[in-house]
Amino acid sequence: MKKKNKKFTFIDIEFHKKTKSGFFLFNLISDYYETNFLWVKSQNKKFIFNYKKKNLKKNLFFFQFLPNIRELLSLRNKNLFWAPMYDDIKNKNYFFWLIVSFFNIRVISFSRRINKLCKIFKIKFIYLKYFPDIKKKYSKLKKKKISIFFWYRGTVKLYDWINSIDPEYINEIIYFNLKDPAFKNEKIKNEDKIKYKIKFYYGRFGKKDKIYKSLVDKCDVYVAPREREGIGHSFLEAMAKGKYILSKNEETMNEYILSKKIGNYFEQKMQIENILNYRYERYKNALKLSNNWNKKKIKLINFLKK
Repeated sequence: MKKKNKKFTFIDIEFHKKTKSGFFLFNLISDYYETNFLWVKSQNKKFIFNYKKKNLKKNLFFFQFLPNIRELLSLRNKNLFWAPMYDDIKNKNYFFWLIVSFFNIRVISFSRRINKLCKIFKIKFIYLKYFPDIKKKYSKLKKKKISIFFWYRGTVKLYDWINSIDPEYINEIIYFNLKDPAFKNEKIKNEDKIKYKIKFYYGRFGKKDKIYKSLVDKCDVYVAPREREGIGHSFLEAMAKGKYILSKNEETMNEYILSKKIGNYFEQKMQIENILNYRYERYKNALKLSNNWNKKKIKLINFLKK
């Protein structure tokens, strides 16, 4: 593919070197435009953006992070694009969105809540629903008990969701302990470890892929590991494999879980029939989401072109 003349600098925060959450956008943009990467460091819980760097291109794409007013003023001759994450903007106030509007920052939205804010402040935006490619077709499960995968990251705890399913239907709970830096291990009662057949595994960011993926492949139900998501790569990858999703009724999970055949919210009682009998429906739903994302890619590229 011949790349167009437009040049981008893709700006992301250093923590995403481990999670790789912005790579799918960087790879997509770099397929069409000459694109270089710039990592932003964190210091005392604040992001340090060196806006005087000489390698900044005319077009700047900020993933999650957005500079402060002083830095934005220095970038007035640049075209600014921003992909905010819903879990990160929940505390942003009226003045913040006024600034986004004033600097004519164009938004790539992955949440309906962000769509609403863009409409209120008359910010140009495009709404996308990312979804991974489907590897293979999957059909009905021929079993009576299920395995559940839970990645403990800190915000969602075992006791937030464990009562939503009858332990009689549980074959095992795979408890993958890989918490975010700010959180401590949760305390689980010994009797519950036995009652719910919990098996513990441990991992590290950057080295989790092989263990993590093999454990997810074993499971039938995937528990979304965060209270809210900007995109939610982990639960979307599980959906693409036909896993039944259990999550909080929050963005962006509730933009994908539109039927009890697809998943359940913590406060709802899970029905074993939905998990076992509707994998083909989950396949059709996942295929539709994947096809829609592939169609939307070119719309994103055109949005960046304008």
